[in-house]
Amino acid sequence: MRKLYLTNLNYKKKEENKDILFLGDWVKDDNLFEKEFNFQSNNIFNSNIFNKEKIFQIYKSNERFKIKVFDALVKQVNKSHNLNYDNNFWKIILEPWYTHFFESVLFRYQIIEKLLEHDENLSSEFLNFLNEPQHFDYNHFIIDVSYDDFYNQYLFQKLIIFLDKKKKIEINYTKDHKFLFKPKKILAKKKFLDFLNLKILSKKKYYIDLNIGIKNYVLLNIFLKQLPYKDKISFSENNNNILFNSMSPQDSNLRREINIGVKPESNFETFFIELINSQVPVTFLEDYKKIQNYIKRYLDFSPKKIISDVKYASNTIFKFWLANSYIKGSKIITTDHGGYYGVTTANEEVRSISNKIFIYSKKNDNNKIHVPILHKFNKREKILSKLLVITHGVCKYPHYVTTYPVSGQALDQIELIKKFYDSIPEKIHPDFYIRPYQGEGWNFNKRYKNIFDSDKILIEKKRYENIFKISKLIISTYPKTAFYESFLSGPSILLTNLSHFKISKDFDELHKVLKKNKMLFEDSFEASNFVSSIWDNVNDWWSSRSTQEALKIFRYYLGYEKKNKIKTWANLIK
Repeated sequence: MRKLYLTNLNYKKKEENKDILFLGDWVKDDNLFEKEFNFQSNNIFNSNIFNKEKIFQIYKSNERFKIKVFDALVKQVNKSHNLNYDNNFWKIILEPWYTHFFESVLFRYQIIEKLLEHDENLSSEFLNFLNEPQHFDYNHFIIDVSYDDFYNQYLFQKLIIFLDKKKKIEINYTKDHKFLFKPKKILAKKKFLDFLNLKILSKKKYYIDLNIGIKNYVLLNIFLKQLPYKDKISFSENNNNILFNSMSPQDSNLRREINIGVKPESNFETFFIELINSQVPVTFLEDYKKIQNYIKRYLDFSPKKIISDVKYASNTIFKFWLANSYIKGSKIITTDHGGYYGVTTANEEVRSISNKIFIYSKKNDNNKIHVPILHKFNKREKILSKLLVITHGVCKYPHYVTTYPVSGQALDQIELIKKFYDSIPEKIHPDFYIRPYQGEGWNFNKRYKNIFDSDKILIEKKRYENIFKISKLIISTYPKTAFYESFLSGPSILLTNLSHFKISKDFDELHKVLKKNKMLFEDSFEASNFVSSIWDNVNDWWSSRSTQEALKIFRYYLGYEKKNKIKTWANLIK
C-alpha cells in the first residue's frame, strides 16, 4: 500500500520512492526537495483536469450554482448586519474573494474525486486540526490558498473525509496543528495628518486611484480642474495592517445562523454549502461593523466619481469605502492597470458594477471603453545591445485556474528558456539576461542560477530596469504586462505555451498574425533559429512593413497610444 502525501508536510526522506504518491506537482515548488527526491512520473498523481477545455467545462457546469450561492450569501450577510443592500454593494466587498474561494474549492474537489476513481488503496497521514482556519480578508485568504501547506492540507483532508465513502484511503492522524496568525508590523496613526487628509479629499470631485506616474497624474488632475493631490494615507498598507492586527475571533454562533438555503443537486454542492460558513473572512462578518466605524471616522467623504485600477479589487479599507460611496451615489470607473490579454479574471466580478470600464484591449461590451494606454511602462534607449528574457510566476497550489498556468506548469517556461539559450549562437550569450518572477513560489531565482551565471540573473529591480532600457530584443514568457510593455517599447517576441493561458478565442486571429510575423513562438528551437537570423539586424525586421502592420493589429487588440491621451481620459471621466 502506497503512502499518499497531500502536501509537502509529513514527508520523511527515508521512505522508498516506489512506496510514495504525491497528490499533485505542487510538491516540486521546493527545488531542493525535488532534487533530493528524484521524482518519477508515477510518484505524482495527475488528475488530467488542468487543460483549457476541461477547466472551462468544469467551471461552466458549476457557474449557475456559484451565482445562486452568492445571491444567498448576500441575503445572509444583509440579515446578519440588519441591512438591505443590493448585490452590487456586496459584490464590491465580497468579490473577488468569493470567486477565488469557489474556484479553489471546486478544482481541489475535482482532484480528490479523480484520485478516488482509481482502484489503488492508499494510506495517508492527517493532521489533527484543533481549530478552523481564519482569514481576515481577501488578501489573507489568497496567500494561504496559493502557498500555505497547512491550509491546503486542511482543505484536502476535508475533501477526502467527505468523498471517500468506500474508505480507499487509510487515515492515520499524527500531529496536532492550531491555526494562528502573525501580527503585522504597524506604525501609529498620525491623527493630524488623517484630519488634514480628509479635509483635502472632501473637496475633491474625482478620487483618482491610478498608478500612472507623477507627471500623468498631475496633468490628469489639471485637465479635471482639481488639486493634483495624491492620497497616500487613507488606504495605506499600514492602515489595513492596523485593522488586521485587531482581527476578531470567529463567532461560531453568528456563523451557525448563516443559512445558505440552496438545495444541493450534487455532492460538490453539498460540500461547498457545508464549508462556506466557516471560511467567510472575518471582515464580512465579525469585523464588518468595526470597519464601517473606521470608514465613518476617517473617510467620511464621497466624491462624484471614483477612478481605480487596483485598490477596488484587493484593498479592504478602499473596498468598504467604495461600497459606501456607491450607496451614496458616487459613480465608479475601473481601469486596467497593466496587460489583460484575453482572459477573464475574478476582478471582473467587481468591475461589473462599474458605470464605466476603461480597458486597453478591444471589446464590444457597452460599458467597456477602449482607451489609450496611460499607465507608466518602461521605455528603451537608442543604443541597444542586450537580449532580455522576462518570465512569469505561478502559485504553488492550484489558483487562478481559469486564467493562468497551474502549479507545476510554472516549470515549463524554464525548459523553454534553457532550450532557447542552448540553441542560440555563443556570440549572443554575453548579452543574454533573464528576469525571474520576483514573488513567492517555485524558487525561480535559485532555479535559474543553477542554469545560468549569477550575473545574468536580474533580481534587483533597478538593474532589471537598466537592462530593459538597453535591450535590442526582449522575450516574454507570458502574455500579460511585461508582454505589453516590451512590444510597445521596441523589438520583442512572445515565447510561451499558449495552452497554459485560458485566452479567449477572439484572440486566435491575432495569434495567427503574430506567428506569421515571427513575433510569437511556442517552440524554443524555432525561436532560437529566428533570433539567430536577425540578431545583427534586429531593427530591419522590426521596422519592416509586415512587422509594423502586425504591430498595428496588436495595438488594435491590446493597447494603442495617442498624443493627447491624458485629455482623452479626462473627457471620458467627466
